[in-house]
Amino acid sequence: MSQLNVLNASAGSGKTHRITFEFIKGILPDPNNAGRILAITFTNKAAGEMKSRIIEELSMLANHSGLSKMESDLKKDLKYSAEDLKTKSKAALSHILHHYSELAVSTIDSFIQRIIR
Repeated sequence: MSQLNVLNASAGSGKTHRITFEFIKGILPDPNNAGRILAITFTNKAAGEMKSRIIEELSMLANHSGLSKMESDLKKDLKYSAEDLKTKSKAALSHILHHYSELAVSTIDSFIQRIIR
């Protein structure tokens, strides 16, 4: 998992949705990847929204088949059946909830401060 994806887009263009999708796509095969993925945004509000969205989407994928807008794309990209996606989503959600502090979604400022420390 040494791939760099940079999303650069204007406000209201769906960045949070795309980042959430890429994050979930990266952790479904191995929930331990959650601590290896870094998502950086400009504001604390956006970082909080992104963390919430990741958890909400995983919850929908794990418990409410058909409600997530990401479901069909994830099944296609990861070549998962509906049951595989549900099982993997439950495992990823559980891992994130038990290791929430490892979820590296932060502001640019927080990230730079962490590097300096």
